[in-house]
Amino acid sequence: MPHQVQPHERLKTARKEAGFKSAAKAAECLGVQVTTYRTHENGQNGIPPRKAALYAELFNKTPEWILYGKENTQDLVVPILGVIEGKGNILPFAGGDGISPEVIQAPAGVGRNSGALRIAGDGLFPRYEAGDLLIYGDPTTYEYAVGKECIVVLSSGSSILRKVGQPVGDGKVMLESWNCATEVPTVKQYHPVLWVLRAYI
Repeated sequence: MPHQVQPHERLKTARKEAGFKSAAKAAECLGVQVTTYRTHENGQNGIPPRKAALYAELFNKTPEWILYGKENTQDLVVPILGVIEGKGNILPFAGGDGISPEVIQAPAGVGRNSGALRIAGDGLFPRYEAGDLLIYGDPTTYEYAVGKECIVVLSSGSSILRKVGQPVGDGKVMLESWNCATEVPTVKQYHPVLWVLRAYI
């Protein structure tokens, strides 16, 4: 099976093609910590979309090329798959009715397997308002998710919007919210929130 080029390998290629002989020099020009940049270039950590956009600008590439090997997302759309109600509970739209979901144009750095959820009501105000759209990505590891806002899939099968906190053992993780108490459920998956599209700008 042929080797599939990974994002960190494309990042290294882009840096070299842009004339930066070292990761340290590139990080200096980017205004980011050398250790942060190196973890992205060596594949230790995944490259967040906003970092990909920053790197792409300096290296004269597109974020889509760094993340996915594609030049742009002009024709890429993201389906709106449900709503986030109350204090962050996710209600997916029913499938199988033959009706295609509403879609939106994909922002930079968003892949083909991403989805979007619309905020319903004022349960998450003032952080979010009704109509805001949250775009989330593929499942990731706890190490990448910790400290970030994610769509979290629980062992019960339900999903909620939470900031991922510290583990407490037996698969249980502290999940933080803005408008309710910290929870400690068993987590199956973490889908990082990549973009927030505001309803009122």
